[in-house]
Amino acid sequence: MPDIIDDLRENGIEVGIVVVAAAEAGALADASKLLHAAKGWAAARFVIANELRGTIDPGLLKKAAGSAVVEHLRQFMLDDQARSVLAASGLRGIPAIDKQALIKAYSPAVANRIMKDLTAFRLAAMQAVKPAALWVIDAVEG
Repeated sequence: MPDIIDDLRENGIEVGIVVVAAAEAGALADASKLLHAAKGWAAARFVIANELRGTIDPGLLKKAAGSAVVEHLRQFMLDDQARSVLAASGLRGIPAIDKQALIKAYSPAVANRIMKDLTAFRLAAMQAVKPAALWVIDAVEG
Protein backbone atom coordinates (compact mmCIF):
# COMPACT_ATOMS: atom_id res chain seq x y z
CA MET A 1 0.00 0.00 0.00
CA PRO A 2 2.67 2.58 0.79
CA ASP A 3 3.83 2.31 -2.85
CA ILE A 4 0.46 3.29 -4.32
CA ILE A 5 -1.10 5.44 -1.62
CA ASP A 6 0.06 8.72 -3.18
CA ASP A 7 -1.54 7.77 -6.51
CA LEU A 8 -4.77 6.85 -4.74
CA ARG A 9 -4.81 10.12 -2.79
CA GLU A 10 -4.19 12.12 -5.98
CA ASN A 11 -7.31 10.48 -7.39
CA GLY A 12 -9.36 11.29 -4.29
CA ILE A 13 -9.38 7.74 -2.99
CA GLU A 14 -9.05 7.17 0.74
CA VAL A 15 -8.01 3.80 2.08
CA GLY A 16 -9.02 2.24 5.36
CA ILE A 17 -7.93 -0.97 6.99
CA VAL A 18 -9.87 -3.60 8.92
CA VAL A 19 -7.77 -5.93 11.05
CA VAL A 20 -9.29 -9.00 12.64
CA ALA A 21 -7.64 -9.94 15.92
CA ALA A 22 -8.23 -13.26 17.64
CA ALA A 23 -7.37 -14.72 21.02
CA GLU A 24 -4.76 -17.08 19.55
CA ALA A 25 -1.15 -16.50 20.54
CA GLY A 26 0.49 -13.89 18.37
CA ALA A 27 -2.75 -12.64 16.82
CA LEU A 28 -2.76 -9.40 18.82
CA ALA A 29 0.91 -8.85 18.10
CA ASP A 30 0.28 -9.27 14.38
CA ALA A 31 -2.74 -6.96 14.56
CA SER A 32 -0.66 -4.34 16.32
CA LYS A 33 2.05 -4.56 13.66
CA LEU A 34 -0.47 -4.19 10.84
CA LEU A 35 -2.18 -1.22 12.46
CA HIS A 36 1.14 0.47 13.18
CA ALA A 37 2.29 -0.06 9.59
CA ALA A 38 -0.99 1.44 8.31
CA LYS A 39 -0.73 4.64 10.39
CA GLY A 40 1.00 6.47 7.57
CA TRP A 41 -1.47 5.63 4.84
CA ALA A 42 -4.81 4.50 6.29
CA ALA A 43 -7.44 7.21 6.55
CA ALA A 44 -9.35 4.98 8.98
CA ARG A 45 -8.37 1.96 11.04
CA PHE A 46 -10.76 -0.65 12.42
CA VAL A 47 -10.26 -3.72 14.58
CA ILE A 48 -12.65 -6.63 14.84
CA ALA A 49 -11.97 -8.48 18.09
CA ASN A 50 -12.87 -11.98 16.97
CA GLU A 51 -13.78 -13.79 20.17
CA LEU A 52 -15.28 -16.83 18.45
CA ARG A 53 -12.68 -19.12 19.98
CA GLY A 54 -11.91 -17.27 23.17
CA THR A 55 -11.94 -13.99 25.02
CA ILE A 56 -9.32 -11.42 24.12
CA ASP A 57 -7.63 -9.70 27.03
CA PRO A 58 -9.14 -6.16 27.06
CA GLY A 59 -5.87 -4.51 28.11
CA LEU A 60 -3.86 -6.20 25.37
CA LEU A 61 -6.58 -5.41 22.84
CA LYS A 62 -6.58 -1.72 23.78
CA LYS A 63 -2.79 -1.60 23.54
CA ALA A 64 -2.78 -3.34 20.15
CA ALA A 65 -5.65 -1.29 18.69
CA GLY A 66 -4.42 2.10 19.82
CA SER A 67 -6.71 4.74 18.33
CA ALA A 68 -8.43 2.33 15.91
CA VAL A 69 -12.18 1.78 16.18
CA VAL A 70 -12.77 -1.54 17.95
CA GLU A 71 -15.81 -3.79 17.55
CA HIS A 72 -16.34 -7.25 18.99
CA LEU A 73 -17.56 -10.47 17.44
CA ARG A 74 -18.74 -12.47 20.43
CA GLN A 75 -18.15 -16.13 20.98
CA PHE A 76 -20.59 -18.49 19.27
CA MET A 77 -21.00 -22.17 20.02
CA LEU A 78 -21.93 -23.59 16.63
CA ASP A 79 -22.38 -27.34 16.48
CA ASP A 80 -20.87 -29.49 13.73
CA GLN A 81 -23.99 -29.33 11.56
CA ALA A 82 -24.17 -25.53 11.72
CA ARG A 83 -20.44 -25.21 10.98
CA SER A 84 -20.85 -27.52 8.02
CA VAL A 85 -23.74 -25.47 6.61
CA LEU A 86 -21.79 -22.24 7.23
CA ALA A 87 -18.75 -23.63 5.41
CA ALA A 88 -20.93 -24.52 2.44
CA SER A 89 -22.92 -21.28 2.29
CA GLY A 90 -20.72 -18.59 3.80
CA LEU A 91 -22.22 -15.59 5.57
CA ARG A 92 -23.71 -14.26 2.36
CA GLY A 93 -25.59 -17.47 1.66
CA ILE A 94 -27.26 -17.84 5.05
CA PRO A 95 -30.54 -16.11 4.05
CA ALA A 96 -30.81 -18.40 1.02
CA ILE A 97 -30.33 -21.69 2.89
CA ASP A 98 -33.00 -24.21 1.94
CA LYS A 99 -34.67 -24.92 5.28
CA GLN A 100 -36.68 -27.81 3.84
CA ALA A 101 -33.44 -29.49 2.72
CA LEU A 102 -32.08 -29.06 6.25
CA ILE A 103 -35.23 -30.62 7.69
CA LYS A 104 -34.82 -33.60 5.34
CA ALA A 105 -31.13 -33.95 6.20
CA TYR A 106 -31.55 -33.61 9.97
CA SER A 107 -34.92 -32.97 11.63
CA PRO A 108 -37.22 -29.96 12.11
CA ALA A 109 -35.69 -29.19 15.52
CA VAL A 110 -32.10 -29.41 14.30
CA ALA A 111 -32.90 -27.42 11.14
CA ASN A 112 -34.53 -24.66 13.22
CA ARG A 113 -31.54 -24.55 15.58
CA ILE A 114 -29.09 -24.36 12.66
CA MET A 115 -31.05 -21.52 11.05
CA LYS A 116 -31.38 -19.65 14.35
CA ASP A 117 -27.69 -20.03 15.17
CA LEU A 118 -26.45 -19.06 11.71
CA THR A 119 -28.81 -16.09 11.48
CA ALA A 120 -27.59 -14.81 14.86
CA PHE A 121 -23.97 -15.36 13.83
CA ARG A 122 -24.47 -13.49 10.55
CA LEU A 123 -26.12 -10.57 12.36
CA ALA A 124 -23.27 -10.39 14.88
CA ALA A 125 -20.67 -10.45 12.10
CA MET A 126 -22.47 -7.69 10.19
CA GLN A 127 -22.74 -5.57 13.34
CA ALA A 128 -19.02 -6.01 13.97
CA VAL A 129 -18.11 -4.60 10.55
CA LYS A 130 -20.79 -1.89 10.57
CA PRO A 131 -18.50 1.03 11.52
CA ALA A 132 -16.07 0.13 8.73
CA ALA A 133 -18.90 -0.31 6.22
CA LEU A 134 -20.41 3.05 7.16
CA TRP A 135 -16.99 4.67 6.78
CA VAL A 136 -16.73 3.25 3.25
CA ILE A 137 -20.22 4.52 2.38
CA ASP A 138 -19.40 7.99 3.73
CA ALA A 139 -16.07 8.01 1.85
CA VAL A 140 -17.78 7.08 -1.43
CA GLU A 141 -20.65 9.53 -1.02
CA GLY A 142 -18.43 12.33 0.31
